[in-house]
Amino acid sequence: MSNTNENNKQVAIEYVNEVWGKGNVDLIDKLMNDKVKLISPLTGPLAGREALKKTIIGLRKSFPEFTSKLISPAIAETVAEGQFVVLRYSSQGKHTGPAYLDVPAGMPKLAQDNTGKQFDLTGIAWLRFEEGRIVEVVEEESALEVLSQLGLVEMKKEV
Repeated sequence: MSNTNENNKQVAIEYVNEVWGKGNVDLIDKLMNDKVKLISPLTGPLAGREALKKTIIGLRKSFPEFTSKLISPAIAETVAEGQFVVLRYSSQGKHTGPAYLDVPAGMPKLAQDNTGKQFDLTGIAWLRFEEGRIVEVVEEESALEVLSQLGLVEMKKEV
């Protein structure tokens, strides 16, 4: 694997484990281009580092124990090629903070404080790099399942 691929892979892992997993938003300036774009079912489209920081800070206020990490075996399931890295992750949280209203248009809001409801999701992230920094993140995650776990939508049960 080339040195660039390995460096990009390490940046991607740090993004998931430290930025999302531990809420270390100060790392965003180091890891991401200032015009970074994020597309995710649960956040909607975000543009720029400050928008991402605001989203993570708001999420962690509502879900103080939120965590995110690579799915094990982490390194083996993280693929890097040229300017792209693809990885699998899981995230968990329990709503013990204020209402969470910062959701994409059309998505139901978690309008009550401290519901105690938990969620557990898995996702795949596709990251694009330029000059060793993340410039774009596209995520696909089990958003409908999360909304169901939080009691915001009802899913049909199998018969």
